[in-house]
Amino acid sequence: MKNLLIISGNSSIGINIIKKFLSCNYKVFSTYHKSKIKITNKKLIKIELDIKNQQHKDRLKKKISRVKFDYVIFCTGKIFGKNLNQYSILEAKEIFEINLIHPIEIFKDISNKIKKNGIVVFLSSISSEQGSYDPYYASSKASLNMMIKVLSKQYARKMRIITLSPSLVKNTKMYFDMTKKNRLKHIKKNPQNSLINKEDLAKILLDLEKKYWKKLNGVNLNINGGL
Repeated sequence: MKNLLIISGNSSIGINIIKKFLSCNYKVFSTYHKSKIKITNKKLIKIELDIKNQQHKDRLKKKISRVKFDYVIFCTGKIFGKNLNQYSILEAKEIFEINLIHPIEIFKDISNKIKKNGIVVFLSSISSEQGSYDPYYASSKASLNMMIKVLSKQYARKMRIITLSPSLVKNTKMYFDMTKKNRLKHIKKNPQNSLINKEDLAKILLDLEKKYWKKLNGVNLNINGGL
């Protein structure tokens, strides 16, 4: 049995990832914050984690102290959906802290818990390359992409580290928070005239741990249909 650690697994994307990996004989350790994970399975270990709380991060390290992971997935992300003039400096700092600084600090703390030839994936966003109405969100994800490119070289002899950048994912919180008009804009902008769904995204993540992907390191994979 392999071990997966998923940070912020209580999102709709995270829940589908958990289900997919459990079905493929992984033992899954998943963190959550505010809303609990409503999955009951003996192979699922749930850990409360506010990534801004140092006590929570210390507790996470203790909870996984005897475990080595084959796979780690970071699903952390925050977006305000504001333009530049609407942002306060505190909101801008919060976006960078949650989308970049705290996830990297957690990675640094747990890097010795990842097995040789393990894989680490950070979920980014197509806005990291294409830009966005929300400039701080797009910039924080672009910064994440570059950080991972740097770290992938530093840790290349031990593990693979990549970012995965989907466009809008169907039936997620971000999807439902949008107006129907904006959803249609995203769909029409996509050359395939469709959005990726959560189930297929989970399948892609599972496939990336296969040996034939072993040379894939330090890259940002765009899952956007050619947007």
